Amino acid sequence: MKHHLDHNKKQEVISLYQRFEYQKALKLAIQILSDNPENVFIYQIIGKIYFSLSKIKKSIFYFKKAIRLDPFCFQNYNSIAIAYSEIGNETKAIEYLKKALTNIGQNAHAHFNIGLMYTKKNSLVKALDSFTTSISIKPYYPEAFNEIGKAFYNLLEYEKSIISLSRCIKQKWSFDEAHHNLGNSFRAIGNYVKAISSYKTALEINPNRIDSRHCIGLTLYEINDYSNGKEYFNQILTENPNDNFAKRNFAIGLMNQGYLLEAIKYFEEVSLKLPDCTMCQSCLLELSAFKKNINIKKIYGKFTDIIDEEPKASIEPSKNIVALLGFGRSGSLFLHSLFDGHPEISTLPGYFFKGWFNEKTWPLIKPDFQVANWRETLAEKICNYFEPQFDASSKKNVIGRPNDHTEWFAQNLGFTQLGDEQSEILQLDQDAFKKCFINLLQSYDTINNKDCFEFIHQAFDKAYRNPETDINKLDKPIFYHIHNPSYFERANFNYHYPNAKSLFIVRHPIQMLESWIMYDLKQLPTLLEKNSSFENNYELTKVLQASNKIPYALQYFLNPLNVLGSVKGVKLEDIKNNPKKTLGKITQWIEIQNDESLYKSEFVGKKFSRPSENFNNISGFDKSSIDVPLGRVFGEKDLKILETLFWPFMNLYQYTQMSKEDFLQNLKIIKPWLAKPFEFEKDLHRKLPNDTPKLEDIKSLQSCRRYLNKIWEILEKDKSYPYLIEPLA
Repeated sequence: MKHHLDHNKKQEVISLYQRFEYQKALKLAIQILSDNPENVFIYQIIGKIYFSLSKIKKSIFYFKKAIRLDPFCFQNYNSIAIAYSEIGNETKAIEYLKKALTNIGQNAHAHFNIGLMYTKKNSLVKALDSFTTSISIKPYYPEAFNEIGKAFYNLLEYEKSIISLSRCIKQKWSFDEAHHNLGNSFRAIGNYVKAISSYKTALEINPNRIDSRHCIGLTLYEINDYSNGKEYFNQILTENPNDNFAKRNFAIGLMNQGYLLEAIKYFEEVSLKLPDCTMCQSCLLELSAFKKNINIKKIYGKFTDIIDEEPKASIEPSKNIVALLGFGRSGSLFLHSLFDGHPEISTLPGYFFKGWFNEKTWPLIKPDFQVANWRETLAEKICNYFEPQFDASSKKNVIGRPNDHTEWFAQNLGFTQLGDEQSEILQLDQDAFKKCFINLLQSYDTINNKDCFEFIHQAFDKAYRNPETDINKLDKPIFYHIHNPSYFERANFNYHYPNAKSLFIVRHPIQMLESWIMYDLKQLPTLLEKNSSFENNYELTKVLQASNKIPYALQYFLNPLNVLGSVKGVKLEDIKNNPKKTLGKITQWIEIQNDESLYKSEFVGKKFSRPSENFNNISGFDKSSIDVPLGRVFGEKDLKILETLFWPFMNLYQYTQMSKEDFLQNLKIIKPWLAKPFEFEKDLHRKLPNDTPKLEDIKSLQSCRRYLNKIWEILEKDKSYPYLIEPLA
């Protein structure tokens, strides 16, 4: 009779718990315990009740009781692991799940959950091991294949991610999350057609996946289809006007289409609703030159408030740091190769670490400082995420995608073609770097991303350049090739180094644009062979949109970040024509010696030859690229437009003989021309398939016109640009 009574009370507790009547369930459960203090199930249910009430410590107390009474029940270990994870203690959660494996033997679900805990700790390699073990025990495990795909994606191993997610979908076609994740991986390698198809499949399975709809819109943006991309966000806003992320993404579309004042209005509205959105502040900085009385200091202040982090820098800042930036295609790698072997500076060859100040980098790399081996984990992550820096045979990309989507980033930079015979690959001993890096961290309990950035440079020097020097020496200036930073990356860098010196290497802007656009034009024959239709051919559309590089280049002079720290420009032509004098100016500015190493184009002691689409690999101070005449791409009318639009910059750097009077006169002449296609666009259009619409009917080409008209208005009003890069005196 008593057993029957206990059973009834147990069922009543379960019923109350399922009806969310937690206090009544708790009262009855405690009453049962008073009569039967060894009742494992009641300890379990009390633990669950306290968990539901967000009283996690009490929940853990009762789960521990349940484990003590029944150490062979996996559910007890799983419950306490979930509870520990809820309070951010994944280490303890993993400990209990491993105890479960010791007591109950191999269990696929336990290994899977350990993988989830490692994922939360951002220990992705360990997570992969656990998920892989779960599959070895239970081959049909779509959830595990999905998690493996996500882990590979976060490790930038996109091809492996696609393989795992495809296996997941083969096991369970209706797994909408896996289709969405597959879309992310296809998008990451630039396969936009398959990415959109995967997102659409996820939506067919689960029409409520707003994230898939967002991703379709953003993917359409990546193929410059802003009209259809905006339509996705417009539909989301029609259903939910309070989706501020959709409103922000709609504003990004407006900005890229050249509707600049409308975009600013949206970003200002959204920034009030999303006060921690760095994207809004970055875009407002980018557009600030186009609106009167916009408060740049306030925008930058908001940005720095958002990214302000703990702990603060725990080491003294470098006395001197110089950021190297390019101006389109202007030979920044060549200039960097001259400084790479200088004994008085610390630098990393190439621009593999361009994305260090990206918003994604530190959250991916930051270790769990509570774990004893956090230093080793951090070293491992750096070598993994930036693998091509240490091994140019790696075809991985790096965070920040410095050259966008590329099949082999390190090869694009020329790091597989070093040496006199252009046959040497940059391959460095990663263990040597890790050892030096870990030694540097021994006296620190925590570090932030700025500390880590400086330690990476010191460890690189110690491992590969000057092994006999003092490892703790901090007075060497850092020469940082930040290449083509996003507004976030550059603003974040400036936040950490407010007194940094920034050096732009510049080049005759029209010659630079012709070199840059020729890269696109040379893709055309191959693209036409692959697909003879223009419709839905985003690769052909991208070539046709090469004209967007013109407003992009002009926007260098509209960037308010050019007034942060000391920002100077040096001409590629001066470096090649008069290296002694020009490099002498740079070294004096950096405050280092004009060392003989400056006159060798090398990386880590190996001869460097710049990869080039337009010339065979240019080596050293070769002048082929700067001696080419204008007019390889642009027609006579195009050249007049460009020389007028770039005149303030060209006049400052003595690239033009056009007088100010002629400039002002030409400014009026070119105004109506800006509404019409460039001559080079007409020439290109004639080579495209027969189903290509008329130039004036291709909507995506209008954004260039809108931008150029807005830039013209600034030029017409002020007769110059607000943030011209001053030449290095």
